[in-house]
Amino acid sequence: MCIRDSNTNRLYGATNPVFTASYSGFVNGDTVGVLSGSPSLTTAATAASPAAGYTITATNGTLNAANYAFNYVNGMLTVSPAALTVSANNLSRPYFSTNPPLTVSYFGFVNGDTTNVLSGSPGILSTSAKTNSPVGTYVITNTPGTLSAVNYAISYTNGILTVTPVALTVTVSNMSRVYGATNPVLTVASYTGFVNGDTTSVISGAPSLATTATVASPVGNYAITATNGTLSAANYSFSFVNGTLMVTQAVLTVWANDAVRGYGAVNPVFSAIYLGFVNGDTTNVLGGAPGLTTVATTASPVAFYTITAAQGTLSATNYSFNFFINGTCLLYTSRCV
Repeated sequence: MCIRDSNTNRLYGATNPVFTASYSGFVNGDTVGVLSGSPSLTTAATAASPAAGYTITATNGTLNAANYAFNYVNGMLTVSPAALTVSANNLSRPYFSTNPPLTVSYFGFVNGDTTNVLSGSPGILSTSAKTNSPVGTYVITNTPGTLSAVNYAISYTNGILTVTPVALTVTVSNMSRVYGATNPVLTVASYTGFVNGDTTSVISGAPSLATTATVASPVGNYAITATNGTLSAANYSFSFVNGTLMVTQAVLTVWANDAVRGYGAVNPVFSAIYLGFVNGDTTNVLGGAPGLTTVATTASPVAFYTITAAQGTLSATNYSFNFFINGTCLLYTSRCV
């Protein structure tokens, strides 16, 4: 009976497959069913063996059959080169920057191999992207070079260079208004970060500017926030620096009321009127009282005397004060002018 090893193959760096044998020479209708045990099928090739052909040697092993003697024919294991891919690395850079160095990576080394097993030169890497190329993706072409290696079949793949938007900083204008007034039109103070000689002419749309301050908001500082709105530009992205809306105090005019008393009498309690309230405010929003004074004393002769208005302890969160001097105290008369 003739026992023939089956020829087989594997890649460099892979483990050997399970070897098999075929049988010829059976008579009387016999089949492999009359055999016991199995032949020994071995090769000198290991995972580290270089790409080449290796004999698969067949010996008796435990093979046995009552009515047959065995003749062995060796087979062949072909170790083929492993696939090694030289891949252009994907890269990125901002618009109007120079291209980064174009590089490659190697995929497929086995058995601890490195680029040290390669000879020749890698391919030429190139891209159509220029410094002023707009935002987008550009192929990095990996032209095959002269690289070779006994144990590897080398292929080349392209990469992608992504040109990303440059960040423009949108700074919101700081603004102010008086308590009780409507908000001013909110505006942008500046756009900074343009490159390539670009100006605001490359921008379309406008940012959305908003503040929580309303007509009724008390004195204080309120953020003016910016979001993208309809703002766009082909080669730019946007970051925002918020502004501040300062709500300042409205001005109340404090006007001393006229008063009258008789000669020799003590001065009456002076009073004032307030002009300039907004938002439906009344004197309820005031604290303290103005200082209302006159030089007239009990001994002062009949005449007109100025009633002077000053701050005193008067206060209000949303108001400052303007003191108007108009009141006079007239002795021995029924009216003050």
